[in-house]
Amino acid sequence: MVFAYLHRHKLEVIFIQETHSVLSDERRWRTEWGHDIIFSHGTNTNKGVAVLFSAGLSPIVSKKITDVHGRFIILDITVNDDSFTLLCVYGPNTDNATFFHTVYNHLERFQCDNIICGGDFNFVFNLTLDKYGGVQNTNFKAGDACLSYLDKYSLDDVWRTRNPLSSGFTWTSNIDNIRCRLDFFLISKKLVNKVIDCYFQPPLQSDHHIVILHCDISTEPRGPGYWKFNNSLLLDPVYIDLVNSLISNYSSDPHNLNRDPASFWEGLKYTIRNSTIRFSKLKANDSRIYENNLIKKIAQLASDSISDENLLNDLKDARNNLHLLYKKKLEGIMVRSKARWIEEGEQNSKYFLSLEKRNKQQNTIYKLIGIREMPLTNNSDILTHIRDFYTELYSSHYSDPDICFSLLPEFQGIVDYDVCEGPLDLTECSSALFSMPNGKSPGSDGFSTDFYKKFWPHLVPLFWTH
Repeated sequence: MVFAYLHRHKLEVIFIQETHSVLSDERRWRTEWGHDIIFSHGTNTNKGVAVLFSAGLSPIVSKKITDVHGRFIILDITVNDDSFTLLCVYGPNTDNATFFHTVYNHLERFQCDNIICGGDFNFVFNLTLDKYGGVQNTNFKAGDACLSYLDKYSLDDVWRTRNPLSSGFTWTSNIDNIRCRLDFFLISKKLVNKVIDCYFQPPLQSDHHIVILHCDISTEPRGPGYWKFNNSLLLDPVYIDLVNSLISNYSSDPHNLNRDPASFWEGLKYTIRNSTIRFSKLKANDSRIYENNLIKKIAQLASDSISDENLLNDLKDARNNLHLLYKKKLEGIMVRSKARWIEEGEQNSKYFLSLEKRNKQQNTIYKLIGIREMPLTNNSDILTHIRDFYTELYSSHYSDPDICFSLLPEFQGIVDYDVCEGPLDLTECSSALFSMPNGKSPGSDGFSTDFYKKFWPHLVPLFWTH
């Protein structure tokens, strides 16, 4: 009866809590459901959770953890080239903060690109809006523990976001006249604007309502993005020689000698940027090959019974080299995540990867409030609105240069005039560049201040004449 009820709603992924299932139930349940089910068994009288997939979904499950106590399931799945991390949870009736720390610590081992976490948490976030009747306390320690991970994983209580001031309840005790919102979805913030609806459905044979989440998970095509120079290339002597050679060859090419300075400079940057991208791709590919060879070498040496001291030293060297390679990768992730003040060892690589992903998410506009407060979520609509907004903002409807200049005060002396209108001085330009902070990209070309400082002696002669 339960499976027929679920089929009627045409849901693609279903989280069930309190299944009261045991190992011997699996074959019968899968037959009745008609497709795959992943279980975390309790006993035939309590606990147990399950994740059900519809016949039309056919996800690829790349990683999973099923709790031996029947409390949670965590899955990494891929659907149509999109990756999701699913977490089905059944929280204890007691105020058990340790349980949620354990669950979310397990989550660190998963991709966490698009998290969909749902279930019966057995606590409420907001006593005023999420509970009616009874004592003003519902496992607040467990709630606080879970709340602490919402920011870490960029999760959103999607029903509450869509109903910020409404009271809604998913569990009812008719005897004591108590109602609570114990069941909810916590999803990645970047998925919130893909939500079509989130609502409660009356129960079939339970004191808990069904929480239904409808999402459009189709992926919007991405643009080329913003290229930014990788400062670690400045430590590579091969790359330094490459750029010096590019500058020399470009500046000596007869086709470039008669170009105006602005066109000459843009052409040179274009040449360097394209060569830098090609060089970086080749270097990254070489690094992957080197990493794979190290892993194979370590596996081969570790699988043998090693008694030869030379082979033991080879194994030690290979492990050290792999450690150095991963350390270098982590440093790059730390830079991209902009975690400037974290000392090495304070956080693991998963922390910095999460920060890097969060920075990418925050640089993407998923929703925009348009004219008449109408929300825009379609990429094409968002881009059109941004274009129209800035076109209007920077369009001049009235401009009289004579009036504008008449508002400026007269120059008070020849010194002021020379400062404003005199020719640029090389010392002045050098001072301006080298006073800039490192790690910044001052223009839209993506080249960093570090790049300009490194090649300043080679660039100055191209544009500066005595």
